[in-house]
Formats: sequence, structure tokens, C-alpha cells
Amino acid sequence: ITGSFGKTSVKEYLATILETSFKVVKTPEKINTDIGGALSVLNTITPETEVFIAEMGAYTRGEIKNIATFVKPSIGVLLGVNEQHIELFGSITNTKHAKYELIQSITSGGVAFFNFDRSELASLISRTKKRSDITVVTYGLDKRADIWADHIDSTKDGISFIVHHGNDHIDMRAHVFGSQQVSNILAAISIALTLGLKLTKIKTGVARIVPPPQTMVRAGSYNDALLVDDTFNANPDSVRAAISYMRHFTGKKILVLTPLIELGDKSIDIHRELGQLMGRLCDWVILTNPNFYEAVISELSEKKRKHILQMKTDQAAIFLKDNLKDGDVVVFEGKEAGKVLDQLVTKK
Repeated sequence: ITGSFGKTSVKEYLATILETSFKVVKTPEKINTDIGGALSVLNTITPETEVFIAEMGAYTRGEIKNIATFVKPSIGVLLGVNEQHIELFGSITNTKHAKYELIQSITSGGVAFFNFDRSELASLISRTKKRSDITVVTYGLDKRADIWADHIDSTKDGISFIVHHGNDHIDMRAHVFGSQQVSNILAAISIALTLGLKLTKIKTGVARIVPPPQTMVRAGSYNDALLVDDTFNANPDSVRAAISYMRHFTGKKILVLTPLIELGDKSIDIHRELGQLMGRLCDWVILTNPNFYEAVISELSEKKRKHILQMKTDQAAIFLKDNLKDGDVVVFEGKEAGKVLDQLVTKK
């Protein structure tokens, strides 16, 4: 499993579904490097293992190819590519090439999975279909995908949707937050179908899915305001999704954000775009450092700018303690935001 986002979630979702029928081993927690993958192969795979799920990350070209030399994937899924780590790769194109190394490494007779909804993957889908020794399967919200979903209902308590595969369809429910999770679950469903599971069996697995740690997890409360931990890996897509999730709440909608890094020459444009979204949907935004503050507020009215605050983590915690009440929701995005959350959370 590779992509700019969603790798850990899809790995965990897929393992949960497949464990209903197979003996599954996966790379642990956030491990997605060559050393981590090698240790997983050496220490966790046994003669009884039927499925090994490897999350593959990269900071330079060639890393995923290296991991694939010993994992030897018969199935590979490319979830999508965004501006995350563009500073390291230099461009979206270079990032695509790095992630595509997984698809190039799929063994003969294997299957390549792509998110059909991600326009940046269209050329890679066409390219892969020219390879005669592997099968290409697409998934998404578009009816043209091989496996697709509609009737998506996202609430503050979870998501539901209908999955279509050929002439079959079935409703699914999962206790994860945000409509963006439908695509992640669809990736896992698509692989499970290829491995022979029926939709009815997959539905049982989907119902057992829980979000990975620090990934849109309800972390507790303060003054009966809900605190949501999304500090694992902030990127443009995760911030957009977090803001969208807050639509479901009637109280104050507060985002605590560690400004994004490794976006290269896209940094200012992305923070401007996110600032516009924050201005429309958030009551308060707290930035945990001054990076890109001017970009975030640049296109907002004077009134909206007053609700975009830049504070150190201790100050942010004090502000929230003084202002939170029942019905409010706070989403924490990024590592520094996690330090604010740590000063507030009271487990229930």
C-alpha cells in the first residue's frame, strides 16, 4: 500500500476485513521504511501466514522499489498523490514516479489497484493497463470505477454507504469519521473482493473497523466539548477533511493546526486555499507557530482574520480551557497541535 496519504488507515482497515477469513500479518503501526519492512518479514511472517500487508513510504525515488525487492508484492494499491513531501521530491510528477515504483514491482499475475477519483492517477492507470501480465482494478465514487460507492452518509458518529461490484451491491457502515474515509475503506474492500471474500463477509469486517491512533479519533472531552485527535500526519487533504467533518456540530468549530511543511513552492498557495476554507467553516483557528500565518489570513476579511490566532501550545491550551463548552468540537491537526491536546484531554 502506498500513496501520499491514507496508507496506515487502509492497512489497518484491510487487515481488519481480511482477518475474518485469513491469517494476516502487517507492518506495525506507522512503520513503512525498508528497514521496518524487512524486520516485519523476518520477525512476524510464519509458515501459517496467508496474507502479508506492507505499508510503503518514501522520501526519495528508489526507496519503494527497494522495499519491493524483498516484499515481492502480488497486489499493490496506489491511493493518491498530493503536495505532501513535494519539498523532498521537487514536484508532484516526481512524487508520482516514486509511488508508482510499487505498481511497477507487482509480480506477474498480480493486481494493481488505483483510486479512480484521483485525477493525478489517470495517466498511471492508462500506463499500467498496457502491461499484459497484471490486472488493473479501479475503485472510487465514480460509477465508471470497477468498484464504486454511492449514497454516502457521514455523521458525527460514523459513515454509511452502498458498495457496488458488478451486479451486486450492499450497504456498509463503519465507526470512522469523515466522508473521506469511504475511499480508504473502498480500497480495502476492493482488495478483499479480489482475494475471494463475498460482500456479505466484507460487511462484517467493515463493521469492525476503527480508526488508527491519532487519525480522526475521539480523544476525550473538555467542558463537554469534543476533542478529535488527527495529529498523526497533517497534509492538505487531511486538513480539508477535518474541517469538513466539523460541519456536523452545532457548537463552535475550532481547528488547532500545525502549519504544514514540505510543500515546497506550493506552500503559500495551499495555505491560502486552506485559509479560505477555514474562514468559511471554522469559528476559531489556532496556528501553533507563525509559519504561513500571513498566507492563511491573506484573502480573509478583517472580521474573519480576528478569528485566526497564532499561539504557542501553552497559550493555545489556556485559550481553549477558557472558551470551550458543551456542544463545541475541536480538531487537532499536526504534531504541535498534539501538545495542546495533551493539556486538555480527559478520557471518558
